[in-house]
Amino acid sequence: MIAKETKASGPHYPADSVLILGNYRPTLRLASALHGLGRHVIVTRGCGGGYADLSRYVAETWDHPPLASEAAFFAALGKFLRARPDIQVVVPLWERCVKSLEQHRHLLPGDRLFAAIDPEVVETCLDKSKMLAAADETDVPNAPFRKVGSYEALWQAAIDIGYPHVVRPAGSQARIAGKKTLIVENPGDLAKALPAWPAEHDELVVQRYVDGPRINLYFAAQNGTPIRYLAAEILKTDECDGTGLAVDGRTIALDPVLRGHADRLIAHLGYHGVGTLQFLRDRAASDYCFLELNPRIAGNHAVPEACGLGLGPLAIDLAAGIDQPETLIVGAAGRRYVWTYGAFAGLYRAVRSGELGLQSALTSAFGAAWAAWDADIHMTWTWRDPLPSLAAFATHVPGLSTLVKKVRGPRTRQGEAATNYAQSVYGTWR
Repeated sequence: MIAKETKASGPHYPADSVLILGNYRPTLRLASALHGLGRHVIVTRGCGGGYADLSRYVAETWDHPPLASEAAFFAALGKFLRARPDIQVVVPLWERCVKSLEQHRHLLPGDRLFAAIDPEVVETCLDKSKMLAAADETDVPNAPFRKVGSYEALWQAAIDIGYPHVVRPAGSQARIAGKKTLIVENPGDLAKALPAWPAEHDELVVQRYVDGPRINLYFAAQNGTPIRYLAAEILKTDECDGTGLAVDGRTIALDPVLRGHADRLIAHLGYHGVGTLQFLRDRAASDYCFLELNPRIAGNHAVPEACGLGLGPLAIDLAAGIDQPETLIVGAAGRRYVWTYGAFAGLYRAVRSGELGLQSALTSAFGAAWAAWDADIHMTWTWRDPLPSLAAFATHVPGLSTLVKKVRGPRTRQGEAATNYAQSVYGTWR
């Protein structure tokens, strides 16, 4: 349906519009799924730094204040929603939007559906020490940890827990020394990485290092009962030390042991909605070690969608209270997935920082190119919707970044102007 405008009444929009708060990898697959259901898809201009606004499946973009100013962002969101009664569903996708939604809910109209997890559950999930405590309470294995709030306590925890260990921010959004997680092999590593307490952090978590591959478990649950599962093993990330974001992986069969751990955590939280559990498969203990739970649609959302889970629309249905069959659906195993842009961006950072030499980087680049050829699932790339991926790569090529800005510009217009521009690029696609 295309927005129409008359002089007498102004613009008219479809009554089934959906606003996605987030513009990065998962936005593309979510927009595609919702567009396929006949929804009029609107995405934020920012909130993630991606290029989903160039997708053929996105009808409009919303320009907004930066989320760094949360009150201004949510006040603008409230104003936008009141002006657009056609937007009945809002999907908070970017984690900062998920985390901040409840605090600013009073600024938003109360007659809209926000496809988000219960705020108390979100608070627990995003606090690493609370989730590790929840794992203890449900007999889910996890490595010994300690939360610290000073430099002296950090060093004492390092001594008590021993080496190697990891140091992580207490909150899931923050980074430490430019990374999501620091792997500390010895006291020298700790002193080099953190010569003083990082001023941007109030608390840190020190935890014993677990040697083993990372396992993602994508899921949906209804009132604490899992109804969707898909397990995936991460083969490579965008960081040389194996931390960071997955760029290469494969879906695997659901291990009954892993399912048991997940079942207990989900029931303990009374989880209702979609999310991603992360575990490490501990080589030494031959068991799974709990890592974290992300209370939102995953960054690698393309994986469960390609394997038949349908988590995007399901997240909306669960938030709306639409009862789902409790028969468990398990996604297909044996499919390889890649995020090619993330792989090359990680190599670029590693070369610039000196972590990788040129020869090693070229070998890794060849491996990433082969993985892209061999993969069954791509995080962002599709032949029918190529512009978002091409734009991401183009921003690293001198001269092309200006062209990307010109291409993106008209998409910030809303309603019929945005739709007409999209059709001029892609042709008639509705």
